[in-house]
Amino acid sequence: SVAGLLADTLPALTDRSGAVTTGGTAQQIMASNASRTVGTVTNLHATSAWVSEVGTAASDTAGSVELKQGGVYVVEGVGAVSYLHPTTGAKFTATEG
Repeated sequence: SVAGLLADTLPALTDRSGAVTTGGTAQQIMASNASRTVGTVTNLHATSAWVSEVGTAASDTAGSVELKQGGVYVVEGVGAVSYLHPTTGAKFTATEG
């Protein structure tokens, strides 16, 4: 069956969702994970956030990608993922598998 085939090929997802602990300060939302094959980060807040797989996320800086409200970032590597949002408590959805 298709469902059985998909269950054999898709990784189980781990929820890494949360809220910004200190607005304006980047936080690690995914640790390095050599077995990661998929990951996503979604900004749920009305103002932009920044995400980076190549260091500490910073606004309007090379290596960081802007996520507008509802924007989805696809994690492509196995390194740590950093997230920056200016608002304490701003929620994000993140998964990895």
